[in-house]
Amino acid sequence: MFSPILSSLHQLGGGNPIVTVQSSQKVMGEDMLARAMAKAISELPPPVVSVEEINRMQNNVRVWEGMRMQ
Repeated sequence: MFSPILSSLHQLGGGNPIVTVQSSQKVMGEDMLARAMAKAISELPPPVVSVEEINRMQNNVRVWEGMRMQ
């Protein structure tokens, strides 16, 4: 049931995919993973960025663009 989640985590760590034998368990695991991800995303707080942070990042972008032009 958890093989899709474990397989994904294993692959992120550089391992090989975990092969499942029963396709019904794979579907259940994928559905569970999709529901868990949707729930986690829906519970995230909205992003908050300060004006100072935006201005600092804009200045960095200008520097990088200026460096490319030289």
